[in-house]
Amino acid sequence: MSVPLALSPSSLMASGVTSPEPSSWNQQVYQRLKLAIALGLRRQIFLAVCDDKTHASELAIALQSEADLSQSTCLASIQLAPTQTEILEQIRQGLPQRVSSNSAICLQLLGIADFTRKSANLQWSFLRQLREIPQQLSQLDAENSDDSLGSLVFWISRPWLYQIQHSAPEFWRCCTGVFEFCSEPLPSHRQRPLQHSSASRQTITTPRPQKTVPQATVSISASASPSTPSLSTTSPSTASSEPILWQFVPMSLVQLVTITQDELPGHQPLERLQQIERLHRLRPPGDRLASQYQEFANLYRDRLQQECDLIKCTRVGIAAYREALKSWQISPPEEPGRLLATFNDLGTLHWLLGRHDHPDRRVAELEASIQAYQQAIATLDTVPKPDIATTLHHNLGSVWADLGRARQQANDWQQAIAAFKTALNHSQRQANSPSRLAQDASIQNNLGTAYWSLAQFEAPQSCLQQAIAAYEAALTYYTCDRDEMTYAMLQSNLGTAYWTLSDSGKSLENLQRAIIAYQEALTYRTPERFPAGCAATQNNLGTAYWHLAQQSPPEQAIAILQQAINSYHTAIDVAASQTALSFDLYATHNNLGLTHYYLGVHPQCDPQHRLGHIEAALEQHLAAFHGWRSQPQRQKTAQDAIVRTLRACYDFGGMAAQGKALNQLPATLLPEMMARL
Repeated sequence: MSVPLALSPSSLMASGVTSPEPSSWNQQVYQRLKLAIALGLRRQIFLAVCDDKTHASELAIALQSEADLSQSTCLASIQLAPTQTEILEQIRQGLPQRVSSNSAICLQLLGIADFTRKSANLQWSFLRQLREIPQQLSQLDAENSDDSLGSLVFWISRPWLYQIQHSAPEFWRCCTGVFEFCSEPLPSHRQRPLQHSSASRQTITTPRPQKTVPQATVSISASASPSTPSLSTTSPSTASSEPILWQFVPMSLVQLVTITQDELPGHQPLERLQQIERLHRLRPPGDRLASQYQEFANLYRDRLQQECDLIKCTRVGIAAYREALKSWQISPPEEPGRLLATFNDLGTLHWLLGRHDHPDRRVAELEASIQAYQQAIATLDTVPKPDIATTLHHNLGSVWADLGRARQQANDWQQAIAAFKTALNHSQRQANSPSRLAQDASIQNNLGTAYWSLAQFEAPQSCLQQAIAAYEAALTYYTCDRDEMTYAMLQSNLGTAYWTLSDSGKSLENLQRAIIAYQEALTYRTPERFPAGCAATQNNLGTAYWHLAQQSPPEQAIAILQQAINSYHTAIDVAASQTALSFDLYATHNNLGLTHYYLGVHPQCDPQHRLGHIEAALEQHLAAFHGWRSQPQRQKTAQDAIVRTLRACYDFGGMAAQGKALNQLPATLLPEMMARL
């Protein structure tokens, strides 16, 4: 059953970015490569093989931005130019200037894929240089005796791998590791659906609702860009013509910007970073340096509101904001609002990574987001504005809620509830306005969702009553006249809260209220306007009807079970055209089968229709069985239901009916079913 669909954090920055889930193979390869680099071994040659240039770039960025490789390893990246310049010379020029005396320099060599579009002569020259690399490593190491060269990671495609094996055998024999990625190397970014689903709980005898985490409204928003002095007016051509020695800007930030500069067409981000490096050397008074870092980070933050590579831009923005904060520790900002805005933006970017980066890093990013928002809240005394305090606490509560979904811990939901309540308290100090009332309704909806989620861990009756109160408060603003779809979503949330409360007492009354709320939601969640929402609500309505039938007099139960069947059928029919659903469609098939079965065996059922309901039940259980082929536990639930239905076929139709039913079973399932019969 879809649980309260909470208006889930839906920032503009999160829109339009999708990516497939990385495979477990790529995760293993990525971790192996990371470990090999972290060992800090000297003069190792690793080949990282990836046919997708964009994914290879993402991998390099991920390795560059992770700070936990090793204290004894400095990781840098070089974009090899497909020119006649020797590889060794490009490596020499790209070595970092400032490295700890105890660290080994590991270099990632990128851009080799571009060589395939160059002339044959240039490609053969590149292979010749590769053959000479093993002998030249000793020379290069001697030139950097204080900071010895560690590993070299060559990012190549499979065609280059085969060519190296056959045309550069000297180089190939010296390679100490080959890391081959599939088509979507880890880590990847992906858009999470705004509605989160978990498995519906099933029993042999009852359809259980499928719980979709309430959809929450979150206004996690970036701060407005403060007015700051422009960066140096040095022209790009002038800046790029002078070689730059990076002494102050961290090399990790330089490498991230180098790899991602195509994300900001027309802004010359690398040249802007060079201007910040020159500003460092001038030792400017006040907080000018920090302001320039903040303005630089804002470029990437603002880029997120358009179609872009969210992971890349977010990581650069975070790195630049952190440099601004470091500078402000030395020289506090002249405008107190700058510090608050930077902490807020830093929290927003970490939240975005928590939602879209690889799941293994989700919790860490969300925790970093919470820390940033808490630091922003700590500076509120410098900017005493209730509207800003409301937004910050709302954002903080939304991140705690995401962390609650990720960790499944009651404490996270308790923290979310506390933050949402504080946001509402601050909001009460503002003058009434349409925007304030809309924000209050959004917070109330999120508060209801947080209470519903906490009810899954503790004090269910009390928490669910609080959830209902919050949803009803939100509905005082979001009426059907003001916003039909939000009104429908809140009605669906309210219905699920009432359904869940029916397990804690007054079940008949609460089920009836749940059905009324679902029916009201379906007035606006039509197949034409919102098919996915319509299917989810019809599924919930079917389950509420089923439970109501169990508590109704026998003469009424038949009609209620038929209403459950109609709702389940509608949910399945509407869902057929959808690719993304917030509930398990095969659980709906199984629940529909259970409803047909119980209607068929009900004492009040018309004898002429009994066998028809039993056969319909078998059809739905088989659909669930086939759909759950990759979920053995759920498939066993369907198998148990199939056995029960086969026996009912014999009871009501004899051997002929059972034989007809057995003919519908797949050949692989037939022996087991025969044994159980």
